[in-house]
Amino acid sequence: EEGQAAGGAGERGATPGDREGADPADELARRYAAPAWIVRRWLGRYGRERTEALLSAFDRPPGITLRVNRVRATVRDVVASLAQDGVAARPGRLFPDDCVRVERPGRLDRLTAFRRGWVSVQDESSLLAVKLLLPPAPGGPPARLVVDVAAAPGGKALALAEAIFGEGRVLANDRDPRRAEAIRRDARRLGLANVDVRVGDARRLPAALSGAADRVLADVPCSGLGVLHRRPDLRWRRRPEEIPRLSRLAFAIARSAARLLRPGGVMVYSTCTTEPEENEGVVTRLLAALPELALDDLRPHLPPALADEPSARHGWIQCLPDRHGVDGFFAARLVRRAGRPAARAGP
Repeated sequence: EEGQAAGGAGERGATPGDREGADPADELARRYAAPAWIVRRWLGRYGRERTEALLSAFDRPPGITLRVNRVRATVRDVVASLAQDGVAARPGRLFPDDCVRVERPGRLDRLTAFRRGWVSVQDESSLLAVKLLLPPAPGGPPARLVVDVAAAPGGKALALAEAIFGEGRVLANDRDPRRAEAIRRDARRLGLANVDVRVGDARRLPAALSGAADRVLADVPCSGLGVLHRRPDLRWRRRPEEIPRLSRLAFAIARSAARLLRPGGVMVYSTCTTEPEENEGVVTRLLAALPELALDDLRPHLPPALADEPSARHGWIQCLPDRHGVDGFFAARLVRRAGRPAARAGP
């Protein structure tokens, strides 16, 4: 399997802590160098076998996936260009027409495909949020305005701009001016003239945007427990008491973002965490607060590898690296029902 290191966690065997009567959370925490509070959460939700598989998956170096800028190139173009630069590549698992997986690419800014604006780094789980938001349903109106309310580092906003290039515009909002400028630079590299970048707090979006957006992406700040293989420092930096705070922040952003939807518009709420309080918990609270929103069946919008996930019919999905071979990622698709007035903004 891609990214599995020789002698990795899955091959470690027994440790002195593997003894009868030992606390399984402490035992697995020692074996996989993970905080016991995270292990306890996963044991309670997934059981021993799945938890160990998940810990093992997060203990392997992740692969690198490149999203192809289909405004400028095809997967075939990119694979050929990478081969000329001595980099092996193959089509992605979930989105083979949009992504390539690469082995040991070295410095990306030295690759011809990167310099030409043909590719950007983006995991396929992250691209899933874009695919759930676009394109519009057959026969539906085009997406003239798409808003990404918490856009940095910009991968999803730029993928959205590529998807509607020549038809609509993307407004990429972020509160950090430096990260917003980085999005502008990447849009220029990719040749995307349909991206507008705004600096501002996603919890307090301009009233002028209310009811104006055809599509809204609320990819919110989270604990990041779905990307521990990419950010191993997070496992030691995070604390359990942060999850309720991050859940409140996520809800505030999602509620603010939902105000932007026109009747019939679609919002995708997404995170890169595994934790229900930040995922379906926020979605459930959002539905209770905003009766004009309804969850949408994901199955027509999913790639075949994910279409059989039981939660998809209810409107959300949780990807996990041990099961799907991609980052840990959550997404829900919500529609603003026509004829229902938007709830007044509030805390």
